[in-house]
Amino acid sequence: MPKQTPIMVSTLVNLERLEIFSRLQTIILGNSGINYQKDIQPSLGEEVTLAVTTPDIDRDEQNGLQPGYLLALSTIQPSKSQEFVDLLFSQGVLAGNRLDVEEYEGVKLIYDHPQSTSSPEQKPLASTLVGNGALHKCGMN
Repeated sequence: MPKQTPIMVSTLVNLERLEIFSRLQTIILGNSGINYQKDIQPSLGEEVTLAVTTPDIDRDEQNGLQPGYLLALSTIQPSKSQEFVDLLFSQGVLAGNRLDVEEYEGVKLIYDHPQSTSSPEQKPLASTLVGNGALHKCGMN
């Protein structure tokens, strides 16, 4: 996590037992078209980290505070997690989003840039698969 991260929570727990997680699903997944029960839950491990990485991701006071989020989830099926990440970003490309891939400290990062004509609910995403665990989705706002 960046040193300036204002809030971070990390836990080892079955996510189904966390009542707040269902609310987080709604906030983070929003209208993304991702089905948590089908696309994410079957490959999840028990480690989850949620952080607010910045109180205002675009640093534009005119449009109010738009927090940047990071959601890191462990996986018990890395290949299934990679399939999900690939599918998620290929859907974005088909929708006209620009896709960027870069390497940071030996880790391949994938992120998209929704078209400005996209629906306001569509948020930029970044993702990576690390070792035996996956960052299924790192929501950036």
